[in-house]
Amino acid sequence: MRKLIWWISVPYNEVFTKTFVVLLKICKIGTRKDKVKMKKIFCILIIIVFSLCSCTNKKQNNNNNNQSSSEVEQKSIIGKSSDDIVLPNAQLSTVNLKTSLDFISFTDFRILEALGDNYYGYKSTKLGDEISEEYCLTNQNTNVQTPLNYQSNTKDWVVSSDSKIVMQNRYLYEWKSYTQQITDETIHDVKLIRVDGKTGDVKIIDEIKQSSPFVYMCKINDKQFLSYSISKAPSDKTGYSVISAASIYDIDGKKQNIICEKYENDESWSDSNGTLIEQFAVNNGEIYGYGRRLINNQYKHFLYHYGLDGQLIDKEVLNGFENIIGSEQPIEFSYLGNYISFRTYESVSNYICKKDENEIKLIMKGINGQVQYAIVGKYILFIENNVDVNTGEIKTGDYPIYIIDSDSDIIKAANFLVPIYNPYFNEMLSLSNNKLLLSYCENTYDPLKVHQFLIDYNNIDKAYFIN
Repeated sequence: MRKLIWWISVPYNEVFTKTFVVLLKICKIGTRKDKVKMKKIFCILIIIVFSLCSCTNKKQNNNNNNQSSSEVEQKSIIGKSSDDIVLPNAQLSTVNLKTSLDFISFTDFRILEALGDNYYGYKSTKLGDEISEEYCLTNQNTNVQTPLNYQSNTKDWVVSSDSKIVMQNRYLYEWKSYTQQITDETIHDVKLIRVDGKTGDVKIIDEIKQSSPFVYMCKINDKQFLSYSISKAPSDKTGYSVISAASIYDIDGKKQNIICEKYENDESWSDSNGTLIEQFAVNNGEIYGYGRRLINNQYKHFLYHYGLDGQLIDKEVLNGFENIIGSEQPIEFSYLGNYISFRTYESVSNYICKKDENEIKLIMKGINGQVQYAIVGKYILFIENNVDVNTGEIKTGDYPIYIIDSDSDIIKAANFLVPIYNPYFNEMLSLSNNKLLLSYCENTYDPLKVHQFLIDYNNIDKAYFIN
C-alpha cells in the first residue's frame, strides 16, 4: 500500500518540478508584466500542489492507521477447544524464537539433564532389530562422551518413575527398581542412585523395600529434596489401605521422615477415612500434596499444605478438579504460583489449570500427549504436537510455544521455525540450568537421529516481555 501511495504521488512531484522550471525561465526572460502574472500563477500552483500532497499524506496516514489496526489483530491467537485438545487465547509475541534456538550438533545422544559442563543422557545404538541405550556424560563444549562408572549392582535396573532432580548443578538423583520378577505381591528393591556430573561415578545413596517400584522427588532448595511414594498396607475394612510417605534428604543421603498418611475405604466402598496424598509438589519452598477422598459415594479433591517438619498447615477443596482429571491418576504434578500442571498415567495426557479462589480453571489439555508442557523458572511453557497421534502424519499449520508467567494472568505465544526439513515433533523438556529442550526428527520418527534445540531463560523472558 505504501508503494502504491508513493507511485501515485510521483506524477504530482513531476508536474510541480517541470512547471517550476518553466516558470523560472519565464521569470528570467519575460517582461515585467509577464513576471507579475507568472508570480501569481506560481503562488496558485504551489497552493494546489501542497493541497494534493496534503491529500496524499492523509491517505498514507489513513493506510498506516489501518495497517497498525491489522497488526494489532494479528497479535492475538484464538484458542482451541475439543475433546482432545484445549488451548487458550494468547497474545502473539513479536519475538520469533527461531533466532534463539541453540542447535545441538549430535543426533545419536539424547539429553536428559544438564550437570555443570556436561549433559547427562543416553546414546542409542541399533543392534539387529533392537535399539540399545547406553547412559553417559557428553561435554557441552567438546561433545566428548564419558561413560558412567557404575557401583556394583547399579547398572541393570528394571523400572523407574522417571522423576529426577539435580542438586548443586552437579549431582543427579533418581530412584530405580532392581526387582526382576514382578507380581501383585512383589516387594520391590528400590535404590536411590546419585550420578556425579563431574566424574561420572554412580553410587547408591539409599535403599528401600516396598510394594510399589515408583518413588518420586521434588527439589526444595540446593541442599534438600523431598522424596515420596505410595504403597499398600494391611486393612481391617477392605483388602488394603494406602500409605503416603515423604522424607527429606540432603545431598549425601541423610534422611528425615516427615509425613506418613494412611487412607482406607470403608467396607461398602462408599466412604473413607484418613488422607491420601497421590502426588507432592514444592511451591516457593513450601510442601504441598494433592489427593482425593471418597465421601458419600463421591470423590472430593484436596490440596494439603505441609511445613518442612511434616506438620499439616492447611487444606482446601479443589472445586471443579474432578471435572478435569476424572478417574485418572497423576504421575507428574507441579504447583507453581497459582498454576497446577500434571500428567496422567492412564492416557498419558497433560493438563494445566489455574487455581482461583472458588474453583479450578482449565487452561490447557492434551490427551495422549497431543500437547506437552515444561517449566523453566517462573514460566510454564507448552506446545501442541505437530504430529497426528493416530496416523503418525505431520500436520500443517503453525505451532507456537505458549508461555505462562506464573506471576501474572497473561498468556503469550511465540512463533519459531525449526531449521530442519519437515520437522517431526518428539519432546519438550526443561533442564535444571534453566533451559528449554525441544526435540524433533526429520519427516518421521527415528530414535537414532533426533535433532535437539535449546532455548535459554533469557530468550524466553525476552519473548514474553517484548511486545
